[in-house]
Amino acid sequence: MSNNKLNNSQEEIFENHESSSQELTEEDIIRENPNITQDNSEKTCSELNDEISNYVHKINYDIGYFYWLLYIYSAFWNNISTPINLAITILTALTTGQSASQNLISTSLNTQLGIAVLLLSIFNTFFRPYHQLTFNRQVTKKWCKLGTKFDKLYYNKDYNNKDRFIKLKKLQNLFDEVNLLKREHESNYFIDFFFIILKYIYIRNRIFWKSSKLIKIKNINNINAQTQTNINSNLAESVV
Repeated sequence: MSNNKLNNSQEEIFENHESSSQELTEEDIIRENPNITQDNSEKTCSELNDEISNYVHKINYDIGYFYWLLYIYSAFWNNISTPINLAITILTALTTGQSASQNLISTSLNTQLGIAVLLLSIFNTFFRPYHQLTFNRQVTKKWCKLGTKFDKLYYNKDYNNKDRFIKLKKLQNLFDEVNLLKREHESNYFIDFFFIILKYIYIRNRIFWKSSKLIKIKNINNINAQTQTNINSNLAESVV
């Protein structure tokens, strides 16, 4: 009964998150902030770029971390549910064949197989590994959806401070969605411990949704481009 309640609560959490997440459009941002600055001074650009960079790094890590974590969860329950269901099917077929023919296997072996089927069925009913697998796959898809939204924002170019401000607001909205889904995560301490081992042995620096090296390179290119723009502006002013 308690396990059924837990599974029902997991489904309710997933449904509540789906209904609570709202897409923030550019029109919404402009309507809420009618006086968006378009001042392209170095100080303002630098401040906006720093804030954008902070959100990008945090969101990139969180989405990557929980994507990998839920991937391990799904792999764990998949490697449990499939062998158990296959074993129950085969053992049930053997005991059913023995009941029909009486000559398929010995009586003692038939008794042992019956006990094994009973124990596997109890485990399968109580822990419901297939349900856990299905649920974790659904949550993994949700993290992939957030990752796709992050990709769109990451590759979206900003030409002025208005674009930067809109991008920052969308990143903040995505940051709230990520934190909401993080709070709704229900831990399995055994799998979490196994994930920590895999993280430090195999995954390591690949825990991010996007390569951290790629983000660093893009940040350097943005800084260089902004510096070049400022130099050109200063040269134009000096000529005039």
